[in-house]
Amino acid sequence: MKKTIAILAVVLALWAGPLFASAFELDRVVAVVNKDVITWAELYRAMEFEFGQKMTSLDPKGRDAFFKQNESPFLDRMIEMNLQLQEAEKLGLKADDAEIKDAIDSIKKRYSMDDSAFQAALKKEGFTLEEYKKKLSDQIAIGKVISREVRDKIVITDQDVNAYIAKKGMKAQSGESYRLSHILFPAAAEDEFAAAEEKAKAALAKIRSGQSFEDVARSCSNADPDLGVLKRDMLAPEFIKALSGMKQGDVSGPFRTGEGWNLIRLDEKIAPEDRAALFLRAKKEIQEERFNRQYAAWIKQLKERSFIEIRL
Repeated sequence: MKKTIAILAVVLALWAGPLFASAFELDRVVAVVNKDVITWAELYRAMEFEFGQKMTSLDPKGRDAFFKQNESPFLDRMIEMNLQLQEAEKLGLKADDAEIKDAIDSIKKRYSMDDSAFQAALKKEGFTLEEYKKKLSDQIAIGKVISREVRDKIVITDQDVNAYIAKKGMKAQSGESYRLSHILFPAAAEDEFAAAEEKAKAALAKIRSGQSFEDVARSCSNADPDLGVLKRDMLAPEFIKALSGMKQGDVSGPFRTGEGWNLIRLDEKIAPEDRAALFLRAKKEIQEERFNRQYAAWIKQLKERSFIEIRL
Protein backbone atom coordinates (compact mmCIF):
# COMPACT_ATOMS: atom_id res chain seq x y z
CA MET A 1 0.00 0.00 0.00
CA LYS A 2 2.80 2.40 0.82
CA LYS A 3 4.26 2.00 -2.61
CA THR A 4 0.80 2.61 -4.10
CA ILE A 5 0.46 5.77 -2.14
CA ALA A 6 3.93 6.93 -3.27
CA ILE A 7 3.13 6.32 -6.93
CA LEU A 8 -0.20 8.16 -6.66
CA ALA A 9 1.50 11.21 -5.18
CA VAL A 10 3.46 11.66 -8.42
CA VAL A 11 0.18 12.64 -10.07
CA LEU A 12 -0.04 15.67 -7.81
CA ALA A 13 3.56 16.58 -8.48
CA LEU A 14 3.05 17.14 -12.20
CA TRP A 15 1.49 20.54 -11.47
CA ALA A 16 4.13 21.78 -9.04
CA GLY A 17 6.05 25.06 -9.25
CA PRO A 18 8.08 26.26 -12.23
CA LEU A 19 11.53 25.12 -13.25
CA PHE A 20 14.01 27.24 -15.14
CA ALA A 21 15.29 25.49 -18.25
CA SER A 22 15.60 26.04 -21.95
CA ALA A 23 12.55 25.61 -24.17
CA PHE A 24 14.29 22.71 -25.84
CA GLU A 25 14.73 20.88 -22.55
CA LEU A 26 11.17 21.61 -21.40
CA ASP A 27 9.71 20.14 -24.58
CA ARG A 28 12.01 17.12 -24.78
CA VAL A 29 10.22 13.77 -24.46
CA VAL A 30 11.99 11.54 -21.94
CA ALA A 31 9.63 8.54 -22.19
CA VAL A 32 6.87 7.16 -24.39
CA VAL A 33 4.32 4.95 -22.60
CA ASN A 34 1.96 3.44 -25.18
CA LYS A 35 -0.15 6.45 -26.24
CA ASP A 36 1.27 8.86 -23.66
CA VAL A 37 4.51 10.81 -23.39
CA ILE A 38 6.41 12.14 -20.38
CA THR A 39 8.38 15.32 -20.96
CA TRP A 40 11.54 16.56 -19.32
CA ALA A 41 9.53 19.37 -17.69
CA GLU A 42 7.03 16.95 -16.12
CA LEU A 43 9.80 14.75 -14.76
CA TYR A 44 11.78 17.57 -13.21
CA ARG A 45 8.73 19.38 -11.84
CA ALA A 46 7.70 16.14 -10.16
CA MET A 47 11.14 15.68 -8.61
CA GLU A 48 11.34 19.32 -7.55
CA PHE A 49 7.97 19.03 -5.82
CA GLU A 50 8.91 15.85 -3.95
CA PHE A 51 12.49 16.70 -3.06
CA GLY A 52 12.06 20.46 -2.64
CA GLN A 53 13.11 20.65 1.01
CA LYS A 54 16.27 18.65 0.36
CA MET A 55 17.31 21.24 -2.21
CA THR A 56 17.51 24.15 0.23
CA SER A 57 21.02 23.25 1.45
CA LEU A 58 22.46 22.52 -2.01
CA ASP A 59 24.21 24.91 -4.36
CA PRO A 60 23.17 24.84 -8.06
CA LYS A 61 25.83 22.26 -8.93
CA GLY A 62 24.78 19.97 -6.08
CA ARG A 63 21.11 20.43 -7.01
CA ASP A 64 21.76 19.41 -10.61
CA ALA A 65 23.75 16.37 -9.48
CA PHE A 66 20.98 15.31 -7.09
CA PHE A 67 18.32 15.57 -9.79
CA LYS A 68 20.49 13.66 -12.26
CA GLN A 69 21.02 10.88 -9.72
CA ASN A 70 17.29 10.50 -9.09
CA GLU A 71 15.78 11.10 -12.52
CA SER A 72 15.93 7.48 -13.69
CA PRO A 73 14.18 5.81 -10.72
CA PHE A 74 11.68 8.67 -10.52
CA LEU A 75 10.89 8.34 -14.22
CA ASP A 76 10.19 4.65 -13.65
CA ARG A 77 7.62 5.56 -11.00
CA MET A 78 5.96 7.98 -13.42
CA ILE A 79 5.85 5.28 -16.09
CA GLU A 80 4.16 2.91 -13.63
CA MET A 81 1.61 5.60 -12.81
CA ASN A 82 0.82 6.13 -16.49
CA LEU A 83 0.40 2.40 -17.06
CA GLN A 84 -2.08 2.15 -14.19
CA LEU A 85 -4.10 5.11 -15.44
CA GLN A 86 -4.21 3.57 -18.91
CA GLU A 87 -5.37 0.24 -17.47
CA ALA A 88 -8.10 1.99 -15.48
CA GLU A 89 -9.28 3.77 -18.62
CA LYS A 90 -9.32 0.49 -20.55
CA LEU A 91 -11.48 -1.13 -17.87
CA GLY A 92 -13.82 1.86 -17.61
CA LEU A 93 -12.81 2.63 -14.04
CA LYS A 94 -13.02 6.31 -13.11
CA ALA A 95 -14.05 8.64 -10.33
CA ASP A 96 -17.46 10.27 -10.26
CA ASP A 97 -18.20 13.75 -8.94
CA ALA A 98 -19.50 12.43 -5.61
CA GLU A 99 -16.28 10.50 -4.95
CA ILE A 100 -14.14 13.55 -5.68
CA LYS A 101 -16.29 15.70 -3.40
CA ASP A 102 -16.08 13.09 -0.64
CA ALA A 103 -12.27 13.01 -0.97
CA ILE A 104 -12.02 16.80 -0.66
CA ASP A 105 -14.45 16.88 2.26
CA SER A 106 -12.41 14.18 4.00
CA ILE A 107 -9.18 16.18 3.61
CA LYS A 108 -10.81 19.36 4.94
CA LYS A 109 -12.34 17.50 7.89
CA ARG A 110 -9.10 15.70 8.80
CA TYR A 111 -7.15 18.95 8.95
CA SER A 112 -9.99 21.15 10.27
CA MET A 113 -9.94 23.35 7.16
CA ASP A 114 -12.81 25.48 5.88
CA ASP A 115 -13.18 26.34 2.19
CA SER A 116 -11.01 29.42 2.51
CA ALA A 117 -8.15 27.58 4.25
CA PHE A 118 -8.38 24.75 1.73
CA GLN A 119 -8.19 27.15 -1.23
CA ALA A 120 -5.23 28.91 0.37
CA ALA A 121 -3.43 25.59 0.84
CA LEU A 122 -4.02 24.69 -2.82
CA LYS A 123 -2.70 28.05 -3.98
CA LYS A 124 0.44 27.65 -1.87
CA GLU A 125 1.13 24.29 -3.52
CA GLY A 126 0.52 25.67 -7.02
CA PHE A 127 -2.90 24.14 -7.78
CA THR A 128 -6.21 25.51 -8.99
CA LEU A 129 -9.27 23.71 -7.65
CA GLU A 130 -10.01 22.14 -11.03
CA GLU A 131 -6.41 20.91 -11.38
CA TYR A 132 -6.59 19.39 -7.92
CA LYS A 133 -9.90 17.67 -8.71
CA LYS A 134 -8.31 16.16 -11.83
CA LYS A 135 -5.43 14.78 -9.78
CA LEU A 136 -7.81 13.35 -7.18
CA SER A 137 -9.79 11.76 -10.02
CA ASP A 138 -6.62 10.06 -11.25
CA GLN A 139 -5.81 8.85 -7.74
CA ILE A 140 -9.27 7.35 -7.30
CA ALA A 141 -9.12 5.65 -10.72
CA ILE A 142 -5.73 4.09 -9.90
CA GLY A 143 -7.06 2.94 -6.52
CA LYS A 144 -9.98 1.24 -8.25
CA VAL A 145 -7.86 -0.59 -10.80
CA ILE A 146 -5.42 -1.76 -8.11
CA SER A 147 -8.32 -3.09 -6.04
CA ARG A 148 -9.82 -4.92 -9.00
CA GLU A 149 -6.61 -6.37 -10.44
CA VAL A 150 -4.64 -7.05 -7.24
CA ARG A 151 -6.25 -6.53 -3.84
CA ASP A 152 -9.60 -8.23 -4.52
CA LYS A 153 -7.84 -11.34 -5.83
CA ILE A 154 -6.01 -12.05 -2.55
CA VAL A 155 -7.62 -14.89 -0.59
CA ILE A 156 -6.42 -15.71 2.94
CA THR A 157 -7.82 -18.71 4.80
CA ASP A 158 -7.88 -19.38 8.55
CA GLN A 159 -5.40 -22.18 7.91
CA ASP A 160 -3.04 -19.68 6.26
CA VAL A 161 -3.18 -17.42 9.30
CA ASN A 162 -2.70 -20.17 11.87
CA ALA A 163 0.28 -21.54 9.93
CA TYR A 164 1.78 -18.03 9.72
CA ILE A 165 1.43 -17.50 13.48
CA ALA A 166 3.12 -20.81 14.17
CA LYS A 167 5.92 -20.23 11.66
CA LYS A 168 6.69 -16.74 12.98
CA GLY A 169 6.27 -17.72 16.62
CA MET A 170 3.92 -14.79 17.11
CA LYS A 171 2.63 -14.01 20.61
CA ALA A 172 -0.16 -11.78 21.84
CA GLN A 173 1.13 -8.34 22.83
CA SER A 174 0.55 -7.00 26.34
CA GLY A 175 0.06 -3.28 26.94
CA GLU A 176 -1.14 -0.60 24.51
CA SER A 177 0.93 -0.17 21.35
CA TYR A 178 1.01 2.22 18.43
CA ARG A 179 1.93 1.85 14.79
CA LEU A 180 3.59 5.15 13.88
CA SER A 181 5.07 6.98 10.93
CA HIS A 182 7.63 9.67 11.77
CA ILE A 183 9.59 12.53 10.25
CA LEU A 184 12.50 14.01 12.18
CA PHE A 185 13.85 17.47 11.39
CA PRO A 186 17.21 17.20 13.17
CA ALA A 187 18.90 19.94 15.15
CA ALA A 188 22.38 19.25 16.52
CA ALA A 189 22.77 22.60 18.30
CA GLU A 190 20.40 25.07 19.96
CA ASP A 191 20.74 27.62 17.15
CA GLU A 192 19.48 25.00 14.65
CA PHE A 193 16.12 24.35 16.34
CA ALA A 194 14.34 27.39 14.88
CA ALA A 195 15.16 26.37 11.30
CA ALA A 196 14.14 22.78 12.06
CA GLU A 197 10.79 24.01 13.40
CA GLU A 198 10.11 25.99 10.22
CA LYS A 199 10.88 22.92 8.10
CA ALA A 200 8.46 20.87 10.20
CA LYS A 201 5.73 23.49 9.74
CA ALA A 202 6.31 23.59 5.97
CA ALA A 203 6.15 19.80 5.76
CA LEU A 204 2.89 19.75 7.74
CA ALA A 205 1.40 22.30 5.33
CA LYS A 206 2.21 20.00 2.41
CA ILE A 207 0.54 17.07 4.14
CA ARG A 208 -2.53 19.15 4.90
CA SER A 209 -2.75 20.18 1.24
CA GLY A 210 -3.09 16.51 0.30
CA GLN A 211 0.47 15.27 -0.32
CA SER A 212 1.08 11.87 1.26
CA PHE A 213 2.98 11.61 4.52
CA GLU A 214 5.38 9.16 2.88
CA ASP A 215 6.29 11.49 0.03
CA VAL A 216 6.83 14.42 2.36
CA ALA A 217 9.01 12.20 4.56
CA ARG A 218 11.05 11.10 1.55
CA SER A 219 11.60 14.72 0.51
CA CYS A 220 12.87 15.63 3.98
CA SER A 221 14.92 12.62 5.01
CA ASN A 222 16.49 9.39 3.81
CA ALA A 223 15.14 7.58 6.87
CA ASP A 224 12.20 5.18 6.52
CA PRO A 225 9.19 6.97 8.10
CA ASP A 226 7.62 3.68 9.21
CA LEU A 227 8.53 3.11 12.86
CA GLY A 228 6.49 -0.09 13.01
CA VAL A 229 4.64 -1.06 16.18
CA LEU A 230 5.95 0.48 19.40
CA LYS A 231 4.73 -0.19 22.92
CA ARG A 232 3.67 2.84 24.92
CA ASP A 233 6.40 2.31 27.53
CA MET A 234 9.04 2.49 24.74
CA LEU A 235 8.04 6.02 23.70
CA ALA A 236 9.54 9.28 24.92
CA PRO A 237 7.21 11.53 26.97
CA GLU A 238 7.04 14.04 24.09
CA PHE A 239 5.64 11.34 21.79
CA ILE A 240 3.06 10.23 24.35
CA LYS A 241 1.93 13.84 24.80
CA ALA A 242 1.64 14.34 21.03
CA LEU A 243 -0.40 11.14 20.71
CA SER A 244 -2.90 12.30 23.31
CA GLY A 245 -6.26 12.75 21.61
CA MET A 246 -5.03 11.59 18.20
CA LYS A 247 -7.18 9.22 16.17
CA GLN A 248 -6.05 6.72 13.56
CA GLY A 249 -4.79 8.58 10.49
CA ASP A 250 -4.20 11.86 12.33
CA VAL A 251 -0.93 13.75 11.88
CA SER A 252 0.44 15.59 14.90
CA GLY A 253 1.52 19.19 15.00
CA PRO A 254 5.28 19.77 15.16
CA PHE A 255 6.79 18.95 18.56
CA ARG A 256 10.30 19.24 19.91
CA THR A 257 12.55 16.54 21.35
CA GLY A 258 16.25 16.52 22.11
CA GLU A 259 17.00 15.41 18.53
CA GLY A 260 15.03 18.16 16.78
CA TRP A 261 11.44 18.76 15.67
CA ASN A 262 9.07 15.92 14.84
CA LEU A 263 5.88 15.01 13.02
CA ILE A 264 4.11 11.72 13.63
CA ARG A 265 1.14 10.01 12.05
CA LEU A 266 -0.89 7.57 14.12
CA ASP A 267 -1.39 4.67 11.72
CA GLU A 268 -2.95 2.35 14.28
CA LYS A 269 -3.66 2.19 18.01
CA ILE A 270 -3.33 -1.37 19.23
CA ALA A 271 -4.99 -2.48 22.47
CA PRO A 272 -3.54 -5.37 24.49
CA GLU A 273 -4.12 -8.46 22.38
CA ASP A 274 -6.21 -11.54 22.90
CA ARG A 275 -6.12 -14.50 20.52
CA ALA A 276 -8.61 -12.83 18.14
CA ALA A 277 -6.49 -9.66 17.96
CA LEU A 278 -3.34 -11.73 17.33
CA PHE A 279 -5.17 -13.52 14.52
CA LEU A 280 -6.17 -10.21 12.90
CA ARG A 281 -2.63 -8.82 13.19
CA ALA A 282 -1.20 -11.91 11.51
CA LYS A 283 -3.82 -11.72 8.77
CA LYS A 284 -2.90 -8.08 8.07
CA GLU A 285 0.76 -9.01 7.77
CA ILE A 286 -0.06 -11.78 5.30
CA GLN A 287 -2.29 -9.38 3.36
CA GLU A 288 0.51 -6.82 3.09
CA GLU A 289 3.12 -9.38 2.06
CA ARG A 290 0.90 -10.88 -0.62
CA PHE A 291 -0.26 -7.50 -1.85
CA ASN A 292 3.31 -6.22 -2.28
CA ARG A 293 4.33 -9.38 -4.11
CA GLN A 294 1.27 -9.50 -6.39
CA TYR A 295 1.30 -5.76 -7.03
CA ALA A 296 4.92 -5.98 -8.20
CA ALA A 297 4.04 -8.91 -10.46
CA TRP A 298 1.07 -7.01 -11.92
CA ILE A 299 3.19 -3.92 -12.65
CA LYS A 300 5.76 -6.18 -14.34
CA GLN A 301 3.00 -7.66 -16.55
CA LEU A 302 1.77 -4.18 -17.51
CA LYS A 303 5.28 -3.21 -18.54
CA GLU A 304 5.87 -6.42 -20.51
CA ARG A 305 2.76 -5.99 -22.63
CA SER A 306 3.22 -2.25 -23.21
CA PHE A 307 5.36 -0.15 -25.51
CA ILE A 308 7.79 1.79 -23.33
CA GLU A 309 10.63 3.83 -24.75
CA ILE A 310 12.94 5.70 -22.39
CA ARG A 311 14.87 8.62 -23.89
CA LEU A 312 16.85 9.95 -20.93
